This record gives sequence, C-alpha cells and structure tokens, in this order.
Amino acid sequence: MTAEQIMSDVVPPLKPVDYCNTALSWMEVFRISHLPVVENNRFMGIISDNMIYDANIFEEPVKKLESKFLNAYAQPHMHFYELIDIFIRHRLTALPVVKSNNVFLGLITLPTVVQTFAELFATDMPGGVVILEMHTNDYSLSEIAQIIEGNDARILSCYVSNIPESMRIRVTLKVNKSDLTSILRTFERYDYEVNASFVPDDKMNTVIQDRFDAFMQYLDI
Repeated sequence: MTAEQIMSDVVPPLKPVDYCNTALSWMEVFRISHLPVVENNRFMGIISDNMIYDANIFEEPVKKLESKFLNAYAQPHMHFYELIDIFIRHRLTALPVVKSNNVFLGLITLPTVVQTFAELFATDMPGGVVILEMHTNDYSLSEIAQIIEGNDARILSCYVSNIPESMRIRVTLKVNKSDLTSILRTFERYDYEVNASFVPDDKMNTVIQDRFDAFMQYLDI
C-alpha cells in the first residue's frame, strides 16, 4: 500500500495568505495539529499549531512563519511502512503527498494511518492471536508458518517487536482460527515460549487496541 493509495483531498491545504487563526480553526475541525501550506499547487511546507502559539501571532498570514515551516512530505510511491517512519520521526498528525517539482497531491492524516494499520493487520477478520517470545537468532517465520499451517490454519498478519535492552523479540500472530488449542500445543512441543494467546471472546481486540494506543502515544497525540 502506497502514499497515493491512501491520501485524501478532504482536508484542504492552507494558502500563504490565510491567517494563522484560520489555520488553528481548520486544525480543530479536522482534529489535527499540522497543515500543509500550498501556493499555486506548489508545496511550501508544513505549519503546526505550536508554531503559531510560540510566535503568538493570530491575525497575521501563515506566510509570516515560512522560515519555520517543516519540510516533511511523502512521495506518491512510498510504501506504508515508510510513511509510518516519517510520521514518527517528525511527530506529525498529517503528512502531505508531494510529487516531483513540489506539486502537492493530497494529505494523509493520522486517523487514516491507524485505519490502514488495522487493515494490514487484519483486525476485522475472525481468528485468534498468539504472542511468542524468543531470542532474535531463533526467529524463523517459515517454521512458525509451518506450525500454523500444520494445524489447518493460516497467518493473517505478523508483527515483530523488539524487547528493550535484550536480544529477544515478541512475535504477534493473527491466525484465521479461533480454537488455538492445537496450535499452542504444537508450539510448546517445538519449545516455543508462548507469551500470551487470545480468542475473539477473550481479549483479542484489547491486544490490537493496545498496539494502536501505543502508536498514538508515541506520536504524542
């Protein structure tokens, strides 16, 4: 999934002559803290609510803050994972999509990122969640997939996260099977450490929501 596939034109860009209080009003309406500034379809940069409050100017055009504009954007062909990196690196709530010659195409907002994240991890598909913990050197997705498929199931999504200050990782698997009994027994038989498991009637939605909440908290939204 690429930037041009998930961008939207619902949120309009600011013009350099728009007043700062107009920018703040739009940010409040769309529940974001950043907006692109565009002149004649040319991307100039991103203005944030903090820039306006720090400068303490509200009845002046946003162009007054041009020297402080953030030059962050996505190119149309960028993959979703690259977009997340830009969002995190610049702590953005909205990311412009810009093609060659600084031509502005559209905007990706943080809610769209979260929705896309949910689609990639198949949160709306029935099934269970298994969380494994292991040493980095022991990670083999092919072996894990073989165990899952050997129990008449399929991996719908896989998420790997590092455990801080260690050489260990957690592997979160969403599978298309709610009864995880045989899968868990096989993992134990192969000496895998099962950190946790969840089924739809249990805490599966809580696990996925925790991932989203952690992502949002990291961005300081």
